Amino acid sequence: MLSRRDQVQAYFFMVGRLVSALMRGRPDDPATPNRRLATGTIIGLLIGALVVAGFTVYGFISPGGKTSWQGPPEPSSWRRRPVPATSTSTVSSDRC
Repeated sequence: MLSRRDQVQAYFFMVGRLVSALMRGRPDDPATPNRRLATGTIIGLLIGALVVAGFTVYGFISPGGKTSWQGPPEPSSWRRRPVPATSTSTVSSDRC
């Protein structure tokens, strides 16, 4: 007769095979079910970090864009813009 420890070990072995068969369709596959997900996530994060680092280095090497905002404003920007004419109020003064 099997001891209680042997029965528990057999139970967990069968549960593991059942979970493996349901998740992958192959109960004897040695890889864990979530290993593929974890590996893909880690590789994706590393590739994303490399892309961000590459764009950062490129931005430091060849900065671009308009830099006129860093200096004093141009004299033409000090001129007042004409204010559009507004219409008079539509509310009559005899209304209470």
